[in-house]
Amino acid sequence: MALSNFLSKQGNNVVFNIDNMDDKGYIQAIRLRNIVNFRLMNKEEKTEPGCPDVIVESMFGERYNITREELIKNYLFITGKKISMAGLKRNTYYKAIIGDNTYVYYFIVPDNAIGSIKGKRVPKGAVVAYIGDSDGNIDKNTFGVMNYNTFKKMCVTPITDKIRKNASRKYKLFSIYDKKL
Repeated sequence: MALSNFLSKQGNNVVFNIDNMDDKGYIQAIRLRNIVNFRLMNKEEKTEPGCPDVIVESMFGERYNITREELIKNYLFITGKKISMAGLKRNTYYKAIIGDNTYVYYFIVPDNAIGSIKGKRVPKGAVVAYIGDSDGNIDKNTFGVMNYNTFKKMCVTPITDKIRKNASRKYKLFSIYDKKL
C-alpha cells in the first residue's frame, strides 16, 4: 500500500481514504451482540404465505429476511424484553438485539482528521467496522459506520500485546500533521 493513496490533505485537514487502507491497519474485535433494525413486510413485499417476512438490517450493512418464529425465538427488544408479535405494525422499524460471535475489524477515524469511504465522508471520531473471519480476511463490502459508544455496546476488543504496550500512553491522538504527504 502506498501512503499517498491512503492519506491526502484537504485544506487544513488530513483525509484518510479508508478504501485504500491496508488490512494490517485494522484492530480485531469480536461482536458479542448485534444491534439490528427490523420490520414486518407489507402485503406488496410478501411473495407467498409462510415465507420469511421480517426484514432485518444490521448496523454493519447486513440485510436478510427471517421468519416470525426466528424473530420471537432469537431476538430481544433493545430494552431486553422478549419480542411479541402483538402490537407490531408493518412498515415500522424496531430495534432489537441478538447474541453473536462474529469477528469484526475496525478503524477509528482520529479526532484531528476526516475519513472517506466509498466516496462518502466519515466524521472524525467515528468507527468504521468490517465483518471478517478468524483468519484475518476482511469483507470490504459489509461495513458499518457508527459512533464509538454504539460500537462498544456491540463489540469487545481482546487485549493483545500491541494494545497492552500502547495502553500506558497518555495521549489519545497522534500527530499526522508532522508527516509529509
